[in-house]
Amino acid sequence: MAPYTWSYAPTDRAKCKGQCKEKIPKGEIRFGVSSEGFGDFEMTQYRCLACVTEKQIDNVIKAVGGLDKVDGFDILCAEDQGFVMAKMPGGGSGGGSSSSSSVAAIAPAAPKRTP
Repeated sequence: MAPYTWSYAPTDRAKCKGQCKEKIPKGEIRFGVSSEGFGDFEMTQYRCLACVTEKQIDNVIKAVGGLDKVDGFDILCAEDQGFVMAKMPGGGSGGGSSSSSSVAAIAPAAPKRTP
């Protein structure tokens, strides 16, 4: 499994591991970060799009080359891909730098989607 994934929440059971700590509503975009758990399994922690941090975005860009290169990006509808790309430094242009306050202001929470 890839370390990063984009997906739509299939249920409303997973809680965001970001700042809001709220349940991620069914059909909303979520960002998964996978890591090895204790023993022989992998665990994935999810964040709603609004709680994806600038540091995580930087880590994704360094690891895979961009938010659009993350597994699952291609299953998102075009509008949701736009919300994701708006989290990129420079608003999706793929370059430049930005402060943490401007990244949070660029990308509002994505609207609820029904897969």
